[in-house]
Amino acid sequence: MANTLNVTLVKSTIGRIEKHKASVRGLGLRRMHQTVTVEDTPSNRGMINAVSYLLKVSEGTEPATKKAKPTAKKAAATKSKASTPAADAKTPTASSLPAKYLNKDGSEDITKVEGLGPKTKTILAEAGVDTFAKIAAKTPDEIRELIKAGGGRSVPSIETWPEQAALLASGNVEAFEKLADELDGGVRK
Repeated sequence: MANTLNVTLVKSTIGRIEKHKASVRGLGLRRMHQTVTVEDTPSNRGMINAVSYLLKVSEGTEPATKKAKPTAKKAAATKSKASTPAADAKTPTASSLPAKYLNKDGSEDITKVEGLGPKTKTILAEAGVDTFAKIAAKTPDEIRELIKAGGGRSVPSIETWPEQAALLASGNVEAFEKLADELDGGVRK
């Protein structure tokens, strides 16, 4: 038996019981025909067995990852994005921000932008947008396209993300906190 498994979602989870939907999500599958490579462990085998009627499974030869193979459309979209001057401009280092705006590894925690959650953080990071400066360099429409290409959904708070991120990228924490107080879930009150 191989130490990894390639798992593809071949049937929809619409109308299925919640435990089966949770098993599919737990395997890292989010949309139809998405393939992920997972470790061949008893817990993953149990989830696969529970929803085997929704999946196609084959033995893998690659190191295990939970990342989906990028689609041709998504790969083309990220390759076509040119480097923007605003993202390349010198900004304060992550260490100059207070610790509450940093991850445990010292990198910037972009979920501190009001309305930006962990799922969206993952989608943006996969698209290479993983710092406040990179978010600030994008327009709300560009951010929406990245999220849509990554399988996420748009939220109303996207309109304020570049503004919030620009304040944090410049190190202006006081202005960011004042703006955050004016926002409700990232949307102006």
